[in-house]
Amino acid sequence: MPGGPPVLVEDAEALDGLVERLAKAEVVGFDTEFIGEETFRPRVCLVQVATEREVALVDPLALESRGEGPRIRDLHECLAAPASLVVVHAAYHDVEAMRLAIGRDPQVVVDTQVAAAMCGLPWPASLATVLEHFTGHRTGKAHTFTDWDARPLSPTQCLYAADDVRYL
Repeated sequence: MPGGPPVLVEDAEALDGLVERLAKAEVVGFDTEFIGEETFRPRVCLVQVATEREVALVDPLALESRGEGPRIRDLHECLAAPASLVVVHAAYHDVEAMRLAIGRDPQVVVDTQVAAAMCGLPWPASLATVLEHFTGHRTGKAHTFTDWDARPLSPTQCLYAADDVRYL
């Protein structure tokens, strides 16, 4: 499990480096934070990824503000490739974001919420519940309903977002 603070990816150069590293990973944790109220499609405000070596927070809003918004497709294309196992909790909206970005789903996915139900946990179990049940670790959930499109992100928002993929 990767320790330390997450890498914040806010420009194309950092995104290119991250995609290059992710392409070499066998397993990638994946999550999104989005705003879905009052819209027909959710607005992705943050994409979190983790490998055994690092946790990264990709800021699509920062990329958009630099005119590099379309570059987020590179991240989704990398995650959708069959070379990586993508681990996600409650995958519906996260995979939907990918589908909207590139028109397809990841090839190899494990949804830990579905896996937890297959192991006997009540449906639908939160990630916090799954982690506590199987590992005894408790995560903070203070930012579950935070304002993800407000910038700058606070250190506690970044930690919350990082932990959502760190423990996948």
